[in-house]
Amino acid sequence: MHSFSSETSAACMSCSYINDVFFFSLLLLIIMPIAIYISAKTIYNKKIFCLIVSTIFMLFTFLNNYSIFEDRVASWSSYSFEDALIATAFQSFLYILAGGVLTFYLYYKFYKTRLHIEL
Repeated sequence: MHSFSSETSAACMSCSYINDVFFFSLLLLIIMPIAIYISAKTIYNKKIFCLIVSTIFMLFTFLNNYSIFEDRVASWSSYSFEDALIATAFQSFLYILAGGVLTFYLYYKFYKTRLHIEL
């Protein structure tokens, strides 16, 4: 989505691309630890835990990319909801897939039984 950084935001004409990305990244930093905590308390299978965490990461990254695309590109043209989803998926597929695989690998490699937090 960096290719759209020079486009004007429809929601905030003076907002920069960095501010948009920072806001959604901050949101992801709040949501991911909650998801990890809940998953660690309920799932004891290493592969399923890593799969759920990486899927949540990919979902929120896609939503971030969709929001940026909708705000900077689709709102200035005649994209339908489905077209915007397809365009976002096409633009960010490799990035999201690589991020999901990397997230899965890192959590799989560093997964410890101490991750199961005691109340």
